[in-house]
Amino acid sequence: MRKKIWLVLCPIIIAIVVILVITLNNTPPLEEEAAFQITNLVVSPEETMVGEPVEISVTVTNTGDLEGNYTVSLTIDGVPEATQDITVAGKSERDLSFTITKDAAQIYNATVDGLTAPFVVMTDYLLLTMSFDNDPDGYPQGSKANVYILDGNRFRLEDRYGTFMGDYKWELDNNKLTLDFDAYPAWYMTLEPDGTFSGSEHGYANGGTYEWL
Repeated sequence: MRKKIWLVLCPIIIAIVVILVITLNNTPPLEEEAAFQITNLVVSPEETMVGEPVEISVTVTNTGDLEGNYTVSLTIDGVPEATQDITVAGKSERDLSFTITKDAAQIYNATVDGLTAPFVVMTDYLLLTMSFDNDPDGYPQGSKANVYILDGNRFRLEDRYGTFMGDYKWELDNNKLTLDFDAYPAWYMTLEPDGTFSGSEHGYANGGTYEWL
């Protein structure tokens, strides 16, 4: 009797298993919810003048399967600056940009979702009030140098010795400004956020205060 029951049930069980296997194989995988990543933070230009526009762009990637919305937030020196909402299809990416201007000359740090990039905003006139250590030329303490920012990364410096020309270069990650004179060794300085600077000229340490005017 048991053998007859088994002979009846066996084909049914096999049929059920086959149906389950076919059903599982034909069931589409669950789609992942939208998930976002921010990459490729770019600031352009990295050097600009007061009141001129600066574009800050990122790439927003949706790594999920479903379309989704995301709010991108921009902060400057830790202070909220702007937000934008963006819709990105699943498994795709879109570029997004902010355009801002700054009215104060200084080095800024733009941050979007943990990514940070520096940029510098300048006026055309930098006043340096200097205090030298062991200066071979006997530069008086408190002497002033006027640095004029020109087109093409050029500068003109005027001090008690005359007028000098050269190229300037920023290392924004370190707040460093290099004044590379046409006819003299370069002057390297670090401009601190508190308005002081330190550096070296002709191999001698110097420092003082600076002000963008």
